[in-house]
Amino acid sequence: MFSLQNLVFPDPELGFNEQLYFRHVSGDKTDATFNAYAVPKDASIAFDSYFNLFDLARWQHVCDLHNFSARLVGQGQFVVQFKLAASHQSVPLVIADFSGDFSKDREIQIEFNLPSSCVKGGVIYAEFKALSENAEIRQLSYQTSTPPLRWPQMALAITTFLREQAVTSTIERLENFIRNWEFGRHLSLQVVDNGNSLHSVCAENLRIFSNPNYGGAGGFARNLIEARNVDASHCLFMDDDASCHPESIARAYMLLAYAISEHTAVAGAMIDTAHPWKMWENGATFDGTCSPLHNGVDLRKSGELQQMLALSLPRKDQEIYGAWWFFAFPISVVKHYPFPFFVRGDDVNFSLSNPFEVQTLSGVASLQEDFAQKESAFTLYLDMRHPLVTHMSLPRIQKSALSMIWMAVRPILRSMLRLQYAAADMQLLAWRDVMKGPDFFVANLDMSSRRALISSLAASERWQNTPVNSACSAPKPKKRAQFFWRAIGAATLNGHMLPLWNKMAPHLQLSLSERGRLSNLLGAGNITYATHDGAAHMALSHSKKRFWRTSLGLLITSLKFLLRYRSIRKSYANAFAEMTAAEFWEGCLGLPK
Repeated sequence: MFSLQNLVFPDPELGFNEQLYFRHVSGDKTDATFNAYAVPKDASIAFDSYFNLFDLARWQHVCDLHNFSARLVGQGQFVVQFKLAASHQSVPLVIADFSGDFSKDREIQIEFNLPSSCVKGGVIYAEFKALSENAEIRQLSYQTSTPPLRWPQMALAITTFLREQAVTSTIERLENFIRNWEFGRHLSLQVVDNGNSLHSVCAENLRIFSNPNYGGAGGFARNLIEARNVDASHCLFMDDDASCHPESIARAYMLLAYAISEHTAVAGAMIDTAHPWKMWENGATFDGTCSPLHNGVDLRKSGELQQMLALSLPRKDQEIYGAWWFFAFPISVVKHYPFPFFVRGDDVNFSLSNPFEVQTLSGVASLQEDFAQKESAFTLYLDMRHPLVTHMSLPRIQKSALSMIWMAVRPILRSMLRLQYAAADMQLLAWRDVMKGPDFFVANLDMSSRRALISSLAASERWQNTPVNSACSAPKPKKRAQFFWRAIGAATLNGHMLPLWNKMAPHLQLSLSERGRLSNLLGAGNITYATHDGAAHMALSHSKKRFWRTSLGLLITSLKFLLRYRSIRKSYANAFAEMTAAEFWEGCLGLPK
């Protein structure tokens, strides 16, 4: 038998919400440890949870598998039911059951009796009721008797920069996983060190490569080169803090081992650290902007979770990409290495320029800060560049000049309406840099000059490490007044067309999560943003002078782009293949060819 998926236990170091692992059904509270679920007598729990349900539809669709069973290990007496839940059924269907004694460390194998209707998909989950004291669930594996189509040789590839503590902890965790996982012999671990600071780290399965700091693009390009050098068939790009369960790697590996299409890739989902039960993205699409799929789904609610999984099978008309906090892919189909963006957008461009068939899988996820927390003038600069370059580089998604101009104007105008004039200026700078053509990116691989310039010009929009309460005590306007000021703001470009706006309009205090929606900001004369914990703030003031100065620059740049669009687009389309070739990166990194 071949295990496709294993039981996951809560890990306090990762910080996911406990309800993402199991659901309390009845009786006293279950105690979840790092290797067992201790269920009190007469209590019941269900594993219809994000990390522990079995996404039957995915395995059927991607791998064409149809015979499944479960392996159980525990102690004590239980009644166990395996249920199939699907959108075309009003209630879950029991497909297997067991009642009896789990002798310590004795394995129990349960075959599933799947009805013919299950070809429509759905999810399988187990529900346990303890009949004795000291009852524990230690292992639950979903298995198949069908052998894999291939045994991928997968390189676990990490890029890091001056994060020695985080990456050392990750190396230890992944080394332990490789040693103990039954198919660990097919995995290897490699780290590209952009900061050249990992001098005393060593491990059995580890290779470390010192690298110039060309950002994530340069780091993961080097990782891909080194993976190919050892004849790896697949590569998994992942963050240096690897804030995911090792079981995510096992599940991604097995899906790739069984996938019918050799183009199959696996993108890890992202769950928000501030709300470790909420989906930020379960895959994402790109069309001028990056749009997270299933954003906001409450993973604690089995109904929302199952609906998300039912809707998450990719459609042919979707341009889905995999973010590099967790992206596993076959090396043989890679036609283009990362474009030298430094960071931001390199993962989008990489996915769309290669013929991957991107899948997601329940329980394959990373815990990350949401992008509102990471946003700065520098990240907004970077986020302006990659959509423009990607659309001009890839013929199948090229757009008209007017569409491209609106793609650039919209985020700049948005920043100005949010009173972030320095950020708007950096976005305008980014647009002008793109207009310089592909040679700009070659000349600025390490982005050192631009980073220094942006840091100095955007100093007014840095976070101040003082509590928000001491920075702003403005009361929140009442709903009726709020509606009035928002209406005026919407009609006057947030007061930039009215005199004395900053003296008349209210001073708003908003959280990070609130600044993403423009409607929350309309009607503000001044704004104070606060971090989630209230420990830092950013104070912004209304300025007509800066608004209209940047607007004039925006108009001039738009006209220049319109006149030069064909030549700029042609330059990127012609240079793209060369700038995303292995030979390009080998030359940039000083590697032997």
